[in-house]
Amino acid sequence: MQQLQGLLDEALARTSFTLLGGKTRCSAADIRALYLRGALQQVIGIAATIPEPLSERLIHEMERFLSRYVNPETKCVGLGLIYVLGGMVDPPLRVFTERVVCAAARLGTERLMQLLCEWSGGKPVSYERRAVLFGCQINEVLELREEGIHLDRVPVSTEQAVSVLPATLQAFAPLMGSSSVLGRPLLSVACSMRPIFYAPPREKDSEWHHVWAHGRLPAFSMEAFCEALSLACNGCIQPNHEWSHAPELEMVTAGRGGSMSRAGGF
Repeated sequence: MQQLQGLLDEALARTSFTLLGGKTRCSAADIRALYLRGALQQVIGIAATIPEPLSERLIHEMERFLSRYVNPETKCVGLGLIYVLGGMVDPPLRVFTERVVCAAARLGTERLMQLLCEWSGGKPVSYERRAVLFGCQINEVLELREEGIHLDRVPVSTEQAVSVLPATLQAFAPLMGSSSVLGRPLLSVACSMRPIFYAPPREKDSEWHHVWAHGRLPAFSMEAFCEALSLACNGCIQPNHEWSHAPELEMVTAGRGGSMSRAGGF
């Protein structure tokens, strides 16, 4: 662990980062400063140019650290975060290592190593399953604390809405600044999932353990939940966007927020 963290510190000192668009080059300190200021959109799509032979040393140490979760033939990492945030299935070790360096620039090496150690030890990740609802309006926040279910509104300010929507905002970019999403009801449900690392390939989705609403629900479907709300409100309530909200995890997975568009009133 200490050797990997030392190599990550060295990589941050020597790596050149490129912001989304490929024109602006910056240092790890610049990336960290942007992250701490809350400029997530600027740091979510960065790319790292790690010098040789440091890159090979880092990949070798990453393989040693995650030896139980790297396929010895394909050199791919079993990464279960795809079931939370989407993204690449079993990324190549080289690709994963570059993502880790970018994540270290955002979060800092100490926090990143803490996450890697927790996940390799089997600790689940906590996140919220969120959806913007169409077909209803709310006048006040509704909350079931024990179940971890929260019904609020997307802020009417574009600047404030960024903090509650996916960090990438790719699916929401055309809607920002319009009345389509801003001010709409926002449903959040507490969830957790494990394992994060596994020995690839893994073919059965049933091998992942999900906990919904702090264990109060045996399973969860946003569509079924909204159908129940529709019956209770005598209306038609639909989840027009649904995604996993985990800002810190998005900093590790390069920000693929797992957003899904739904049919209905845009």
